[in-house]
Amino acid sequence: MMEEQLKTAAGTVLTDEVLDGWAAEYETDAPMVFGKRHAGRTKIAEDLVTVSVRLPRAQVEAIDRRSQSRSEFIRRAVEACL
Repeated sequence: MMEEQLKTAAGTVLTDEVLDGWAAEYETDAPMVFGKRHAGRTKIAEDLVTVSVRLPRAQVEAIDRRSQSRSEFIRRAVEACL
C-alpha cells in the first residue's frame, strides 16, 4: 500500500527537503508568511543567468542603505535602463 502524500493548500507536496527549506528560510531574516503569497520577486518565465559585477564599496553601501536586497535593487536599475 502506498503512503499518502501530505500537501499544502497550494498543492505543494511536503517532503523533508521542502520542510528543511522552509526551516532555513525561517531562520534567516527574510519575511515568511504561511497561508498567503510570499512577498518576493515575481517568477520569470524564462531561464535566468547569474551575472557578477564588482562595484566600489561606497556604491554597495549606498545600495544597502536604500534596499533590503542588493539583487532586487540591481534588477530594478537594469530594467529601468533597458
